[in-house]
Amino acid sequence: MSLPTRETDAPRRPPLGPLLPTASRIDLADLPDHAALAALRAWYAGLPTRDAVLRYLPDSVCQGQSARRVISDIRRQLIRCALARHRDDLAACLTIVRRIA
Repeated sequence: MSLPTRETDAPRRPPLGPLLPTASRIDLADLPDHAALAALRAWYAGLPTRDAVLRYLPDSVCQGQSARRVISDIRRQLIRCALARHRDDLAACLTIVRRIA
């Protein structure tokens, strides 16, 4: 068996395509926005609930919602998205509350 000597002799591979699914397959409106994800991440990292929400979502607390309610709504929204995409493993991770601190 001889090795390819030039690029044209090498076997052709199909293009990989985009790494992310197209928007037609995933409705991005179902996912929380960047600020909500940042608040959730800060809360998981150990920032107190009220501080995380006030830092990243200050308008939501001004509307009369409690900070705990805002964080739990974000988690529930992510769980619904995971279940809609048949990601039970991800939904299970989001259901268990483990904070770093």
